Amino acid sequence: SHHFILYTYPEDFWISIEDSTERHLRNPDGSYNESVLSIMAHQIFFTGTQWSQLDVTFPENVALRISANTAIDQNPHYLNYSDDVILGEVYTNLHFADTEPEHIAEILQLNVIEELYLPPKDTTTIEKIFMFENILTENGLESSIATTGKINIFQLFSHAHEKMLEFEIFFVDSDPETPDEVIYYNDDWEHPPINYYGDTYPYDAIELFPEEGLRLRATYYNWTDEALDFGFLSTDEMMILFGYFYIQ
Repeated sequence: SHHFILYTYPEDFWISIEDSTERHLRNPDGSYNESVLSIMAHQIFFTGTQWSQLDVTFPENVALRISANTAIDQNPHYLNYSDDVILGEVYTNLHFADTEPEHIAEILQLNVIEELYLPPKDTTTIEKIFMFENILTENGLESSIATTGKINIFQLFSHAHEKMLEFEIFFVDSDPETPDEVIYYNDDWEHPPINYYGDTYPYDAIELFPEEGLRLRATYYNWTDEALDFGFLSTDEMMILFGYFYIQ
């Protein structure tokens, strides 16, 4: 499998999606299925992995909020370069918190799309900085900017495709004179490490205060004769950071 992702949709989503129905992103001729493509911009990442199995356990007193009647959209993506038919299966178990949590977890998703351009036969490094307010805004929390004193990130993992050589995340502090600290590193696009910042991290989380942020840097080698940009095929490219955080 290339990936398996669970998505949700906005509570006031105006498009009706039929329950328990398979929807393929591409038609048999390889063209995009526009009815599926058109709703993907509205999907909200819930959890996902490129590993065959994943156990996501949140810190004590932290839990995600799932509104009543929430629909979960399962999105498996398979790679089959063989001449044989492969049958794929995916399973998800969600466990509800036993008690009311102290903190509500938020889903972190930072996308680099417009800047993602890979010339043919060349190595390209792309960087983008997301500061404190950008992170809240990108994840639908712009109304909380004025009242949030700290972002606590307790999980990070990257997502890219086969042209990726390295994917790094740096902590950007408020002092431009100090070097940015590497807090995440990945050189395996197929099996990105899933980092938990808990007992083994000095502060139980990556703490971001106003005027601080994250710098994403990814390096790619495009060995093809065509320029590449953002796309959904494994032969296209992506540059995404996923994770979880809570605010205080």
